[in-house]
Amino acid sequence: MFLKAVINIKLNIFFYSRTDRVNFLRENLGIKDINKDIARVLTPTVIGLDGFRLKNSFKKSPGYWLELVFSKDPKGRSLYNQITRKVEHNKKDGFVFYPTTDLTTRQLQEGWIDKYNFCIKNQHEDKWKLFFRELKEHMKYERIDNVYVGLNLLLRYNPFFLKKYKRHYMFEKLAYYYEQQGNITKAIRCLRLQSVLSPNSVEPYLNMSSFYIVNNMEESAIEVCKTGLEKNPRDQYLVSNLVIALS
Repeated sequence: MFLKAVINIKLNIFFYSRTDRVNFLRENLGIKDINKDIARVLTPTVIGLDGFRLKNSFKKSPGYWLELVFSKDPKGRSLYNQITRKVEHNKKDGFVFYPTTDLTTRQLQEGWIDKYNFCIKNQHEDKWKLFFRELKEHMKYERIDNVYVGLNLLLRYNPFFLKKYKRHYMFEKLAYYYEQQGNITKAIRCLRLQSVLSPNSVEPYLNMSSFYIVNNMEESAIEVCKTGLEKNPRDQYLVSNLVIALS
């Protein structure tokens, strides 16, 4: 007869900010002085808890994750039940929104708004950085429609975040993906959004004109070149594209 091994109960909880994770540990488990991410399992003096780990992702989903390891005895199960009752359903492992399949724009918007609480006027910088990191993960796997919807959410709720550190260049990357797919309309839309975030730059207009020229849309290319040259009349690349479009 083989005895079935008793496995520790684990719970992974998602937080969109480092502060919220620290507060949860302090308020629910009495654990204090956690100032940085810890990869190893720590053994706290909490009855029913064997340890916990701070993680930057869970199953490829970025976040300020907290892994709790409960003891195998009744006290561990009791603490597990107590904690799970306090954690929102959509913050528990297996239920955190992380779209890897095709969803509608509305489904993506509702999922992310619920996940990151964008409607709450709390300006944790961590939240925006984390969402941007998630979008970069989706870009890595070429889930470009997800990225497009996500960037537009950022544009709606925190456009200044996209203006900083040239984060708006992700719109340019998206534009190249869409142009390669033959979706010139979506590509141009991405570049126009980039131009809104970088009003003094002619780069979006240069790329728009190039896309129009490649797709035999010379009239549109001429119009875009003229708009760009109003911002910088001496830009030689825009002048070159204008000459090509006129010839």
